[in-house]
Amino acid sequence: MAPLFKRPGVVVESFPPPVDATFRTGVAGFVGPAVAGVPPVPPGAALAPLPQTMLFTSWPDFADMFRNASGWIPGIWLPGELLWAAVQGFFANGGTRCWVVLYDKAASADPLASLDIGVTALAAIDDVDLVCAPSVLDSDALTAQEQLRLQQQLIWSAENRGRDDWFLILDAPRPTSVASVEDQLAAVLPALRDDPSFTTPGGSAYHMLRPGNAALYYPWLVPGGAAEPAPGATSPAVAASGHVAGIFAHTDLRAGVHKAP
Repeated sequence: MAPLFKRPGVVVESFPPPVDATFRTGVAGFVGPAVAGVPPVPPGAALAPLPQTMLFTSWPDFADMFRNASGWIPGIWLPGELLWAAVQGFFANGGTRCWVVLYDKAASADPLASLDIGVTALAAIDDVDLVCAPSVLDSDALTAQEQLRLQQQLIWSAENRGRDDWFLILDAPRPTSVASVEDQLAAVLPALRDDPSFTTPGGSAYHMLRPGNAALYYPWLVPGGAAEPAPGATSPAVAASGHVAGIFAHTDLRAGVHKAP
């Protein structure tokens, strides 16, 4: 049916202004520990030095860097399962440009210092404004307290790298049941808002206060449709930060930063 207008010849059309390409926002930065493939290194080869900083502009661009028809590509540093799913969620939800930093989790005996090295590498990338680090919630390898400390370290590192243009998208812990989500958030949020016991990688005491440019998103997601799990993935549930970053980026590109996602 043709539209009806109350005033003949008068049409009111609403549309967003074009986005200024010189002021680009919605560029995500993903930080995570590098994972050695299986087999880790082919005979006669050597893994590249870390940290590695890589730019991607599409999901195939990212996926083809790390996997082939047989699975993970051997002899290179790989992203963890959660980082893989986060980047995929970013592009699936409208993101078009992201940077990925893989750092050496063994660079220091202190995992907080290792994460700080990765964040420092990301801080050198000027156009990043959304930051995600879902791999700090690798529950198979970390205790709940270690996960919390890494989240706090991410906040501290961002606040101390002069990047007040960053917005941190944090993830809630992996829930063990529907009922556990609220309990886990109740345990995590107070420490992210006010914790005088946090210690920096240099050993200095730091009063952790609620960050001004960060938000925590939950629950975890189970992607459907054409989502491609990481080779050998053990869980269908993934952290939400990459998907949320994609929605932010899509809104920025479609309408601009003035429009809430």
